[in-house]
Parts: sequence; structure tokens; C-alpha cells
Amino acid sequence: MNDLLEILNEIDDTIDYETETGLIDDHLLDSFAIISLVSELEDAFDISIDAAEMTPENFNSAANLWKMVERLQEDAYRMAYRILVAEDDGDIVQVLKLYLNNEGYEVLHAPNGAEALEIMEQQPADLCIFDIMMPRMDGYELIRRVREFSAVPIIVLSAKREDADRIVGLNIGADDYLVKPFNPLEVVARVRSVLRRCYEFDKKPDPSLSTDAGEEGGSQPLRTEDDIRFENLRLDRNTRKLYVDEEIVSTTPAEFRILELLMSHPGRVYTKIQIYEFLNGEYYINDENTITVHISNLRKKIEANKREPRYIQTVRGIGYKFCEEQKVSDEETEK
Repeated sequence: MNDLLEILNEIDDTIDYETETGLIDDHLLDSFAIISLVSELEDAFDISIDAAEMTPENFNSAANLWKMVERLQEDAYRMAYRILVAEDDGDIVQVLKLYLNNEGYEVLHAPNGAEALEIMEQQPADLCIFDIMMPRMDGYELIRRVREFSAVPIIVLSAKREDADRIVGLNIGADDYLVKPFNPLEVVARVRSVLRRCYEFDKKPDPSLSTDAGEEGGSQPLRTEDDIRFENLRLDRNTRKLYVDEEIVSTTPAEFRILELLMSHPGRVYTKIQIYEFLNGEYYINDENTITVHISNLRKKIEANKREPRYIQTVRGIGYKFCEEQKVSDEETEK
């Protein structure tokens, strides 16, 4: 994976250089160097490139070059992901494999929870899709066991459709919950969005999602490139870890992203739909309940009293916002 990204970065650098210096329209020499690199990509990583894209005429346009590189990067990231499906229904497994393989993902299968746990311990996956009702070990117990040693994103795919079932699944550590019967295309979309939010760490919260730019006044969180700090809370963006009083507190990838969004824009109000769209890029019916559960779990982890939350505040009838005012310590008061 690192070799692949290194080659893609080299292509990016060449494109940037040629565009900035004006060579892209007049000289094709460096562009032919890109052709060589792309051929190396094909050989090393079995990526198929349309012959039409390899013609010199195509390389006269920086836009075409970037488009090609972006597609290669997208293909490369998909190739690198391994997905574990724990499901005892063979027909469902075949459908999931067909659609996920077509997207370029490697798919591992376990027919029960016990075998899925063994796989996760021996060759960890990048994302898991777990059924709930399985032999030997059910999905709930499987999620609990996996969460003891891994923060891998988990999507539940279950015939249990009651809100209570969804809440239990999310409370014990799942990142998303889909109900059977399902649309395979929706499963693929959810997989893609969960992978994007969990592994594309350079994606920063989008302030355009805000409904209220209420950041004036108050003491704002201390933000650096790597950390966001507010009182006794610290988000480490590099390691994707939450610290409360400098003690690591476990979070799911979805919980971390929600807290990162809210802490990055204190005082701004976000609806449940906006938060879900920030996480997944698309809103589905009943997903508001998923956000409610994630917020509840975050409050348990960061609030002194979850019934009277200080950090994540509810704006009745609208959504949620992060606290604007930092407490003044006793030492600062004495000064």
C-alpha cells in the first residue's frame, strides 16, 4: 500500500510541477515519465488502465491527468481494504461477496461469531459486517469481544428491526446498523462511507454544515494541527484517540468523528441529519436514531453527569452543539 501511494504521489508532484511551470501544454517529456509510472502501477498492483488514457493527447490537459490519478487513487484505496463478513446465511454471503468484490474489496467470510473472532485475532480486517443471530456466538457478544482489542468499524446487518435492537447494537460498539432485507447497493454505499470517514484522516469537519455560526465570544478550544483541547478533553487527530484527564477513553470511529465535528465548531448547532450526512455523505430514513445513540454514548464517556451535560448540549427541536465557554480554574481565578 505504501509503495502504491508513493508512486501516486510522484505522479501528483509531476502534474503540479508541469502545471505551475507551464510545461504541460508545450512539452510531453515529463508526461511520458508519468506513463512509465502508470505502467508500473499496472504491473505491481494489477490496476487496469484504458489504453485511451495512455495517449499523449490526453496528457495535454492537466484536468485529464488529475482525473486519471484520482481514479487510480480511489481504486488503490479500495484494493487495500479487507472486509470480514460474519453471516450464517449462504445466499446473503454470496450477494455481499458479489457486490463487494465488484467494488474491489477483499472479502473474508465466517459462518458464525466464534470463527469471526478467530479471524479478527489472526488477520484483522479493515471493516466488519456482522449478523446478530448466528450460531456458536451471536453478533452482540462478537462485537463486545472485538471491542476489547480493536476499534475496527463495524456495521450490523440484522433481521432484528426494532429500535431497541438498533440501540443495543450501537451501544455495545457498532458504527452503523442496517436491517434485512437490504439493498446490496445501500450496503456498498454504507461500506464506502464508513471506510472513508474512518481511514481518510485528513478530512476535516466542514463548517458549511452549520446552522448557527455562534462562535463569537467565549473561550474557544485550543486547536493545533494534531490536537483539539477543551478543559480536560483532548482529541488526538493523528492517533484518533480521545483523552479525558489525559486518560485514554475508547470511542468508536463514528463517535470520534462526531466529537471532532462538534469540538471544532463550538457553539454551532448541527441537526441529527447534518451530523449523519457529515459521517456518511448521505442520509437514510431512521438514521436520526443512530445519531441519538452515538451522542448518548459520548456523553457517558466525557460528561461528569450525562443527565446534565456540559460539553455536548441539546438545542431543543434542532440538534446539538458543543459548549462555548471554558471553566476558569481555581488557579486562574486567584491570579
